Amino acid sequence: MSHVSLPMFDAPALRPQWQEFWALIRAHLPKEIDAPDQLIWPGDTEYLRAGDVLLSQTCSFPYRAGLHHHLQVIGAFDFGLPGCVPGYYNSVLITRPGVAAECLENLTPTINSYDSQSGHAALVAAVGSLKTPPVVTGSHAASIKAVLGGQADLAAIDAQSFAFACDLEPALSESLQVVQRTPPTPGLPLVTSHAQMVPVLRQALDAAISDMPAPLRKSLHVQGLVRFKPLDFLS
Repeated sequence: MSHVSLPMFDAPALRPQWQEFWALIRAHLPKEIDAPDQLIWPGDTEYLRAGDVLLSQTCSFPYRAGLHHHLQVIGAFDFGLPGCVPGYYNSVLITRPGVAAECLENLTPTINSYDSQSGHAALVAAVGSLKTPPVVTGSHAASIKAVLGGQADLAAIDAQSFAFACDLEPALSESLQVVQRTPPTPGLPLVTSHAQMVPVLRQALDAAISDMPAPLRKSLHVQGLVRFKPLDFLS
């Protein structure tokens, strides 16, 4: 049985909604496909190299760095993000109100990991050389908390992760300020180990998104599926 995960927006409070979405996708797969009932929530990307992934997501940075040898691109979700064409996303640069944001390179940064497109590469591209070594937190949620708590002054947060965080904690919109948005780039790739499954999964995803109840669509923000090619993430 192949693994299925949708791990890139893994807020514990949203896991039931992602599981409900997977049930919709699974219902539209051909009956002969041995698809698991439950999503898994992996803590790293090693499982993506094993060759038994039916459906998952990855950040585009590790995809470019080597995962493209093991995975086939299905596409990316369209979250309807402001300033982004369908299927694209960007990062928001956040700090606390009152922090002097005129010279971002002088602020103490935090990143989720060095292999993150939205949390590290986007920050370096926007700010240039970081004068202070970044605080590495391990997740966008932890980077938000580091800025809130004063352990760092600046973070680049995937715009959809930030939207989910504000949904779950509405006070964040007043406790933090967005000082910049990075240029849009193709969204987080949905992937599979099996090339023959790409058209099947695209069809199932389209149907599941069409069938989403309004409360689920509101919770997950998923508006559609955009069919990207590998070169969209490798160029």
